[in-house]
Amino acid sequence: MIGREQRRRQQERIRYLAENDVVSGLPNHNRLITALDETLRRVRPHRLMLAGLPNFDRMRDLEGQDFVDALVQAATMRLRALTPEAILLSREESDEFAVLLQGDEADAHHLASRIIADFRSNPLGFGGRTLRV
Repeated sequence: MIGREQRRRQQERIRYLAENDVVSGLPNHNRLITALDETLRRVRPHRLMLAGLPNFDRMRDLEGQDFVDALVQAATMRLRALTPEAILLSREESDEFAVLLQGDEADAHHLASRIIADFRSNPLGFGGRTLRV
């Protein structure tokens, strides 16, 4: 027989797994949909940006799952640092992240330019390796 506390912990774990990406620790698609629904009810302008890691499937095939998991974790840390103003940063697919932010097109363009410039000029470091993406 399962006690109440153990059942509560199991339910919390199930909810966490339903709403978060295990590798990155970021919210997943389910949480993004909820955040979008809440955001669309507000009058203020919002933007959704998607960012992907190029050649992700090829890197997984050549280097293995542990390598791309470390890459995702490094990219997550970088994106968190670059998007403090985001309402939500989520991992949508294996190689895709979403950034939901409050603001207009100019705000989104400025943030996107900042993210692109940072990833182009600063390689990701992880597991004793560096990779420019």
